[in-house]
Amino acid sequence: MTLERLGVEPQPTPFTVASKRVGADAETFTLTRRMCDCDGVVGLRGREQVDGETPAAALLDWLHALPGSAAELRRISVLRAWSPSELTVAPRRSRGVQLTDVDERLLRGVEDDMLLTIDLR
Repeated sequence: MTLERLGVEPQPTPFTVASKRVGADAETFTLTRRMCDCDGVVGLRGREQVDGETPAAALLDWLHALPGSAAELRRISVLRAWSPSELTVAPRRSRGVQLTDVDERLLRGVEDDMLLTIDLR
């Protein structure tokens, strides 16, 4: 489903996220299409989308399809971290929202070392 909607498969990573909002048994992966994506989840703030980035509409569509495609999944976390030197990443800030509150503006606003958790149910 991810490859179909986003054009990329989740790539497992060795990193873990040190946060009470992320379970110890959580799987970590990246959906980055451009390995040098220096911006954010779907671009940086008001800047136009750069060629090769995941379009915001596609990412929103994927997020909204998750509850029907992965019934066991309750929460997904988004962390913007650039080349962490440790295998455990500790975000400086975190914010939790419901899936119904996620929009392009929210995704564009995820800052460096910020954890966004999205409750799917």
